[in-house]
Amino acid sequence: MDEAAGEPPVRETRGKSRPGRLSALDELFGRLLGGWFRDAPPAAPVVDLGFGAYPWTLRDLARTVRTVAPERPVVGVEAHPTFAERGAF
Repeated sequence: MDEAAGEPPVRETRGKSRPGRLSALDELFGRLLGGWFRDAPPAAPVVDLGFGAYPWTLRDLARTVRTVAPERPVVGVEAHPTFAERGAF
């Protein structure tokens, strides 16, 4: 990306993401934050910031959140346009 053109810099990731990589952490979030996921204002999203080249962690997090709060929005934010397109679901 071109910082001079006002685009954010993108740091290459290590490429270690895979489905289920953060499942233990997602499970912990579901247990510890399940009440918040259910009781927070309806428009308050859960955000995965910088999900990387593939949206595995975003999708896994969304699945976890939806088990405790099916209506809670889950949003992935990614600076790299190609990565962001891959994350749309």
